[in-house]
Amino acid sequence: MLGIRAQEILAESIESGIPLEKMIEQDANVPVIVPEKSRKDQVCRIEDYITPALSGKHMCYPDKVRDFMTSLFGETYALFKEKINFKWPGGGAFPHHQDYPAYGFLAPKTHATAMLTIDPATTENGCLQVALDWTAAMSGCEGIDMDKLSSGTAVIPFCEGGAENGSIKPDYVKKFTWAEVHTTPDQLLIFSSFLPHYSLVNSCNKARRAMFLTHNRLSEGEQRKFYYDKKRNDPNNPMFHIATPTQHSAM
Repeated sequence: MLGIRAQEILAESIESGIPLEKMIEQDANVPVIVPEKSRKDQVCRIEDYITPALSGKHMCYPDKVRDFMTSLFGETYALFKEKINFKWPGGGAFPHHQDYPAYGFLAPKTHATAMLTIDPATTENGCLQVALDWTAAMSGCEGIDMDKLSSGTAVIPFCEGGAENGSIKPDYVKKFTWAEVHTTPDQLLIFSSFLPHYSLVNSCNKARRAMFLTHNRLSEGEQRKFYYDKKRNDPNNPMFHIATPTQHSAM
């Protein structure tokens, strides 16, 4: 339902000539909608949709996931970002990256994301791929903070601006061993914002949808309103397009 509504809003923007950015900025009941770079009539992802008007029965999911994470980590967590990636046939390749560069301007310095699989994720439809033992692979590399590396919070050098904005630089990508993560709708995957990951193009004839709920420790403050106020006012800022198949202002 959310996907259908987002696609309708995108089509309305194209037909009316009203910039999508204006629709997002002026109406809180319009989710943050980001089109595919190669298919501007196709929704790549939606965000900021947890309102009664938009989410309906899906409102319960974030609360349940937050409570689970609080139980798992032994301290209270707060949601600050929610999104659904649609990964339509032929689209949706996300280059190698860490999520942290997209959140570095926020007060919290650690984040945990829960991925809820909507459609089974397979090799063919571009499942998530993660770097195995990435901290060991980076040991001794120039330009890396070794203290942060030992705690798993090091930022790997990445590209800034252009089509590869936010992508890990190729020389570092080569150092990692990558593993596919096949998931089904009954599974929950939780990972740090420092985990290097990527996904390939969906080569199937159906979408590979997944919901991502990103949290921070509540002790570091509630960030969701600040984050989405900033994103709604400046949606094309490249810091909101880290290693994504979407358009931004630094291209």
